[in-house]
Amino acid sequence: MILSPRPTDAPTDPVLEAEAALEAAFQDLVARAVAAGWKPMVVAQALVGLSIAQTAAVMAEVEGERHIGRMGDADVN
Repeated sequence: MILSPRPTDAPTDPVLEAEAALEAAFQDLVARAVAAGWKPMVVAQALVGLSIAQTAAVMAEVEGERHIGRMGDADVN
């Protein structure tokens, strides 16, 4: 189970909170990939590549939203 973020007025680091919420699911994904026969380093490299691609997609979406004036800097996190 992945926990939902705390209310935005809670004094936390949202990235650290998300990492903690995602860690168990992430470790499970890694374990399942290794159990399927993938080498741990290959799994790690694939996950980094997927993470970079996801980051680029989100950044492009944010920039598109800013371009049409629907999002400000505070909405990025």
